[in-house]
Amino acid sequence: MTTSHSFRRQLCASIGLFFISACGDSRPKGDPSYQLKVTNSVKKKPAEFNAVVKNGCTATFVAPSTVLSAAHCYSNVGELPTINGVQAIRNVSLSDITGQPWSYSNDMRILVFPRAISPNWIPISLVPAQIGDLVTVAGFGVHDLETEANDGEFHYGTNFLYGKEDLDRILTVYGERRESIPGRISLDSLIGPGDSGGPLIRDHAIVGVNSFVTSGRKEFEGKSGFVAVAHPDSKAFFDTLISQGVDIRFDTAGYPDRECFDARADRHFTVVKFAKPRSKIVSVSGRWSAGANWDYVTALGYPRNEWKDRPMNADAPFGSLLILGKSSDSEPLEYLGHWNGAFQAKKPLLAAALRMHDQDHGLDDNSGTVHVCFE
Repeated sequence: MTTSHSFRRQLCASIGLFFISACGDSRPKGDPSYQLKVTNSVKKKPAEFNAVVKNGCTATFVAPSTVLSAAHCYSNVGELPTINGVQAIRNVSLSDITGQPWSYSNDMRILVFPRAISPNWIPISLVPAQIGDLVTVAGFGVHDLETEANDGEFHYGTNFLYGKEDLDRILTVYGERRESIPGRISLDSLIGPGDSGGPLIRDHAIVGVNSFVTSGRKEFEGKSGFVAVAHPDSKAFFDTLISQGVDIRFDTAGYPDRECFDARADRHFTVVKFAKPRSKIVSVSGRWSAGANWDYVTALGYPRNEWKDRPMNADAPFGSLLILGKSSDSEPLEYLGHWNGAFQAKKPLLAAALRMHDQDHGLDDNSGTVHVCFE
């Protein structure tokens, strides 16, 4: 979900008189000034912000089973955090994928959960943020950097994007370090300890991930930095994870010629009609399960040695995504194949039907969804 406040919103996550991050900071994690939080803000959490969660750092659901945060959060080797009572099954940073050492410019991390654990999520925008854009900052940490006041509650505020650094990999804002007008939204909000990893939001979509803070240009001013999610490095990170079945959602402006649908494991078929003819599936993400005794898997299905029954389509793995389609209104839907990492129809389709490869009588105890995008 995204915010619908009269101000266009966005979220930040870092600020102080010097650089502060969970990397290389000698303060213990129990110290209330360890992380980062919004200054000059409103202490309120509208339903639109339910996708933003507190778990040491700030983090944001970008799909029902996927969380976006900063790489310097959850950085211990093998760390698999628990959110909403469910433990992550994967923890991967941008630098893990690229092989480059950590820096503020690649301070981004994805946590993957075995199933959908949040009905609320905020999409990622692949339209680059521009200087002067109105943004929203939010988080759970310190809301006055002069007094280090921290009530542990969610706060949000607004600001304008000031600049870009490191070949546009970092977005920056300047603002007020003090809670100078308590309880009132202003246009100079910043982040304080408690918000690292939170989102920077523009027009209901994430444009940055909170990374660092430093001093400003004058007294009581600070500067926050965010990793730009629309930068080619970030996009390559997302594309790699999506190709591995990780569910990451984008706003429609990022892929204007794409149509995406959720296929539920407990439905006989999910029938979709396209706004224009489609012939290719470009991504399938998310996880589903064939029943209470089955693990959650991607749309590629279960390993062959785990099948307990002969599937109805012998060429497709049990638990994989089956694809039916038709090219004219007069045709019936016909079986076209299954998802094996790629799918290309022989001719453009007007409609399609999607379902989990399972026995017809066994759908009631299935769970989960996969997110299927056509071009």
